[in-house]
This record gives sequence, C-alpha cells and structure tokens, in this order.
Amino acid sequence: NYTYIETLSSPTIAVEPVSFEEEASSPQQPPGEHPPEETPPPPPEHPPEETPPQPLECSGSVRLFLIPNPTSPSSLVTLSSSGLSGCDGKEIEFRKSSCSGELVGTCRVLGSGCKASFIAPSTGGNYEYYACIDKNGDGDFEDYGERDSEVLKVEEEGATENFFTLLFIKISPIDNFEAKVEEIKNKWITLTPFKNCPEKVKVISEERVCQVSDVCSPYETVEEIMNCVEEWGYEGTYTKIVALKDGGYLCRIDSTIITGYTRRGGDLVVSIVDGCTVSHELGHAFARLCDEGYGNSECPSDFCPEGFSPYCECESADVCYCGVITPDQCCPNTPEQNSIMCTEDWCNRDCSYACEFAPSSYRWLEVVINDIYNYKCS
Repeated sequence: NYTYIETLSSPTIAVEPVSFEEEASSPQQPPGEHPPEETPPPPPEHPPEETPPQPLECSGSVRLFLIPNPTSPSSLVTLSSSGLSGCDGKEIEFRKSSCSGELVGTCRVLGSGCKASFIAPSTGGNYEYYACIDKNGDGDFEDYGERDSEVLKVEEEGATENFFTLLFIKISPIDNFEAKVEEIKNKWITLTPFKNCPEKVKVISEERVCQVSDVCSPYETVEEIMNCVEEWGYEGTYTKIVALKDGGYLCRIDSTIITGYTRRGGDLVVSIVDGCTVSHELGHAFARLCDEGYGNSECPSDFCPEGFSPYCECESADVCYCGVITPDQCCPNTPEQNSIMCTEDWCNRDCSYACEFAPSSYRWLEVVINDIYNYKCS
C-alpha cells in the first residue's frame, strides 16, 4: 500500500504511454537540431499538512492513600489515588490483598487521580488494599507505576480515637490566619452535631500560600491545590481540605459573584474567609447535601433510597429539568426555610437562607457524623 498517494490533493494527470511504432513514425528532426525541451510546469503549491495532535501518554506512578487510617470497624474509608498524568478517563480498580483480589471500588481518572469509598471490615486487623491501573492498555497491572498498596489498620472500638480534621490552606495572603481558622472551625462546630463533641474537630493550618492560576477555573484550581497538598506532605492527614482566599468573593463570572465551591462528596472546599460560606460548602463535601434552591426536583421517586430525593439541575429561574440521574445525585435534604443550603431559590422551591442547617440537613449530618464516620457525637 502506498499510503502517501492517498494524501495528495493535487489533480492527477494521466500520461498515455507511447509505443515504439508510434515513436518511429514520427517526423525526424534534421541532424544536429533538437526540439527545445519543454520545462514542465511547477507542481501546485499546497500548505503543509498539519499533524493531528497526539494523545497524551498515560504516565506517572499511581499512589494510594486510605483515609482515615487507622479506622474503626465498619466505618467509611476513602480510597484516594494520585500521581498520574495524561491518564484522564482510564479506570482505577481498588482491590483487597492484590490486583486480582476482591474488588472494593472503581473510579475514572481526572487530572492526577480519582477517589472511591468503601466500608471497612467489621473486625479488627491489618488489611492490604491496592490501586491498580492498566496505563498502557496491555491487559495487566504488571508494568511500572501501575499499582500501589497501603495497609488499612482496623482497630476495635476504644483502641483508636477518630477525629474530624480540617486542613486549612491559603491561596492568597491572609493576615491573622490562625485566628480566622479558629473562628471558622468554631462556626462549623456550632452549626453541626459536632457541638456535642467539639474535641473531635481538629485543624491543621498551613502558613505557606498555594499559588493558583485562576480561581475561576475550578478543575485547574483543585488540581493545583492538591499538588500543593501532596508536595507539602499532607496526604493522609486530613478529613477535608479548606482553601481560603481573602476578600469578599472568589471571582466574578459575568454578573455572578462566586464566594465558594466544592464537589458533593469531594475532599476540597474553596471559599472566602467566612464561617457560614465554609460551612455551606462543607455541607456539600462532607455530608453530600444539595443546594435546596436548585438541587431537588420532581424526578422519579423510586430511583433513590427511602428518605432521599433526586438531584436535578436548574435550567433557569422558572424551568427545571431532570437529566440522567445516578445514585450520586440523590439528596438527603429537602427545600426548607432558614436553611444554609438555600443560598438562592432559583427554582421557586419555597426555601430561604439563614446561617444554620435546617431540620432535614441537620438530621442527615447526625447520620453521617455518628453512623457513617463513627464520631459518636450523639
């Protein structure tokens, strides 16, 4: 196959072969005279063909962190992977004992890694878990950087104390940082069932500033902050991260002022220095609470577990719609008055804002704190 021929875009000129007989019968030129040679026209000029961008090669070495570790029997454990580059969309399998052992979770890489969660074994002991990724698509996890492991220590009740640890990081210079961190911590304790066990809430304050390129670009900002966390050696030390920026807002997008953002169930909150804003975002990240003014709608009622309502986005102030729903989109809270989870009632859900967790949100926080994370704050 002459593939280079298929790439030519100029017209093809067909040249008929001349037979010996035809050539011999052609008129002869006088001796010594030769017809002037015709200079062939130059080929048409074409712009150089652009080389299509090559996909990034999946590289790096997968790293696994189990959070919290040690933990209590039957408690929720986060499987956090990182260390990868150019691997977006590839699946990481989390398995017990080896990369061919029991599957306990999966996730798809975005940026340097991804996360999943599972319930720890019900009896005490040491259990090894693996993060496994087939970087080069050869059907195994045997190549360099394709697997990592960590031993989970499950300690019986009373053998270890479980803390809710907030890692505070600056993404801009902030005066009196430690004092402001303490105020935010106390606000979170006051608003939640942690007020029954304030000693369970710990903070780590990092004085260095993590430089971010554009705080209005959440995906890029999250990746840059997580890089700081990893470079500074904080992996495995926190329950959630709170990245703070000084000023009245994070950024403006058109006429919209943004004061904070996170992902439901995520590890990182980005916020202004304000206890109510941080608590709202921690409601999303820690307890998977929804925005009541545009987060719950009339979706199929039999999709979610009992006591949950589906999460649906709001298209405009008056029109809401239900997209493809997944179990992650089930909301434990409902629209209520005087709720910290109702910042804007864009969909006319009859909710209103106050710096407090309304009844349905507070009840779910009790479940998360006491039953899922086993902080025992009742």
